[in-house]
Amino acid sequence: MPNNQKNAVASRIMLAFDYTGKILFTEDVPADAFVGDINKFRWFAGKLGYLMFKENELLEMLKGGSKQ
Repeated sequence: MPNNQKNAVASRIMLAFDYTGKILFTEDVPADAFVGDINKFRWFAGKLGYLMFKENELLEMLKGGSKQ
């Protein structure tokens, strides 16, 4: 690491915008946080081997019924 970056502080900030492009709020984001929409979360969870179901659909499958 170069000498001028030894004391540098890195941070992650989430910006929330309204539909006109104005910033609604900002929030500090921890380095281990996941930030994304639900589709990106589902993709990421799937890569880790998780499946996502709505609770009522899971209960129906466990009861032996299915929606098709």
